[in-house]
Amino acid sequence: MSNDRAISVDSPVAQRDEGQSLSVADLAAVMRYAKALLNGVTLPEHVDEEFPEFFRLALGFVHTSGSARLRDLREQASLFEGWGEDPLTEEDRVFLVRLVNETKDARQVRRSNALGRPR
Repeated sequence: MSNDRAISVDSPVAQRDEGQSLSVADLAAVMRYAKALLNGVTLPEHVDEEFPEFFRLALGFVHTSGSARLRDLREQASLFEGWGEDPLTEEDRVFLVRLVNETKDARQVRRSNALGRPR
């Protein structure tokens, strides 16, 4: 397994504070690529070629806005460490499902807030 995709929690995106959370467009992109990975439409290495920011944005979301459960799942997933013969482990899939759900919720809240609607 290659470690070329290893992402440090010391990266600037991972260190964002709550005031620097991802935009609605970033959340939509993370959700779209996470769904594509889950559905087998694409592979991690293809995501890296098509939208390399996915990995940094997803990790940034986990650290700035993700639930404690999402952070725990991220620790169990190997998606950010490189890919072997089986591109996604079961732990990766569980993490991605939770990531899709949480980014979807965050996107809806931010869109509502931008329109001045209550949560």
